[in-house]
Amino acid sequence: MLMKKSLATFFGLSAAVILACAAWIGWEFYSYHRDMSAFKEEVALASREGATPEQVQQAEGKDETEPADPLKGYVVAADAPRAIYIDKLGVRARVLEMGLNPDRSIQAPINIFDAGWYNGSAKPGEKGAAVIDGHASGPSREGLFAYVETLAPGDRVMVERGDGVRLEYEVVEKKNYNYENVDMTEVMRVKGGDEGLNLITCTGNWVKDRKTFDTRAIIFTRRV
Repeated sequence: MLMKKSLATFFGLSAAVILACAAWIGWEFYSYHRDMSAFKEEVALASREGATPEQVQQAEGKDETEPADPLKGYVVAADAPRAIYIDKLGVRARVLEMGLNPDRSIQAPINIFDAGWYNGSAKPGEKGAAVIDGHASGPSREGLFAYVETLAPGDRVMVERGDGVRLEYEVVEKKNYNYENVDMTEVMRVKGGDEGLNLITCTGNWVKDRKTFDTRAIIFTRRV
């Protein structure tokens, strides 16, 4: 009799655990699809003509559509960066021009497979540092700069301008900053030469109330 009661208790608890797990999975599934629908709506709003700067900022990093050929037919000014290549990471992407958001942060691409050149920094081939940002991840998958942090001194990065000229850069240093204390003076600085290319992406832990990661990884390179 005692064994029967023990078995009944065991199966009762097991059933309760299974039901609780099923409810949790169901809620997670619902929440995921609810959030993804919201993200798609934000991307749609930001992509329409007349979108506000706030709507564009809200949609940054929300589009996870992977382009079949990101560089096909993509044209920019002759002296502007058109594409970025990082052979070690398999990166081959178009570079979009970025400015500043209403909160004075540097804009980032809406699509996680695009890179963004900050137009307040130098152009490739000019003295100074060109600053290019990209996303490490989107809401549910890895982005263009998912493994940028694995770059080490000596690794190479290439930028192609609109005129077809390709400029090669060598990694010289990596630094991480708290997202609230990024030293933009240093981010805009060349290390080890007259011309540089500095890459920036988000990493670390997700800060829910700020809707961002708590760390910015900066890869400093110099032209070779």
